[in-house]
Amino acid sequence: YAFYGILSGVGSVLALRIDTFMLASLVSLEITGIYSIAIFISGVIAIPYIAMSNISSALISKAWAENDINTIDQIYKKSSLVLLIAGCFIFLLIWVSLDDFFAIMPNGEKYISGKNIVLILGVAKLIDVTASLNDHIINYSKYFKFGFVAIMILAVLNLVNNIILIPQFQMLGAAYATLISITLFNLFKLIFIKVKVNIQPLSIKTVYVILIALLSYLVLFFSPDLQNPFFNILVNGFLLTVVFLGPVIYLKISEDFNDVIVKMLNRIKSVF
Repeated sequence: YAFYGILSGVGSVLALRIDTFMLASLVSLEITGIYSIAIFISGVIAIPYIAMSNISSALISKAWAENDINTIDQIYKKSSLVLLIAGCFIFLLIWVSLDDFFAIMPNGEKYISGKNIVLILGVAKLIDVTASLNDHIINYSKYFKFGFVAIMILAVLNLVNNIILIPQFQMLGAAYATLISITLFNLFKLIFIKVKVNIQPLSIKTVYVILIALLSYLVLFFSPDLQNPFFNILVNGFLLTVVFLGPVIYLKISEDFNDVIVKMLNRIKSVF
């Protein structure tokens, strides 16, 4: 088990860095630098996943030890919904504020060419977090060997996609290669878990969150430009909180997410 775990960990790092290595060798280091900044920005979307992963891994391991599929199913669904909500909020805030962010960033005029890369990689991150804790569900089960197989599939997919797309589209091709690979990678794992365990993370509430996110983007798209990047970022953050988080909380789409918000507000109140 430990051997496969180490192989999967190393393989995952290498599989997700193929695009950067190939850009550096096939295009230029300057383009690779811009692409790396886009990776860093879009990577913020995954921060809630890291926290959720640390909390849930022990629960999933315990549930597998007790063969408690119902608990695993609940964790799978609830974590997917919470991560989608958090991911959509962060992604929208990044996207609508990106021009302003580059405006105040040193050498921002150079890195703004990676704006569409942030969009594509951001969508890939959203798909990844929405697929939820499928890695943990597989790796803590008797099917843990499939985790390594899935990583190898990801590596091959990413390598082939990058070989095809980078020569034609450069860093845009690398971003699309990552999006395609991550989507298929998670689809394989979702199907595997559905077939073997008969659980999956998506529900009608997933659709509700996506619809609210799209409507929120329309509102923010037509928000006025205040001609000041700092004010724009602050106003966009406030508007997004109102038009996205407002409906999500009011409609009680995720009780777990609402509980987190209540706890945060209580902590703020206790300070004052």
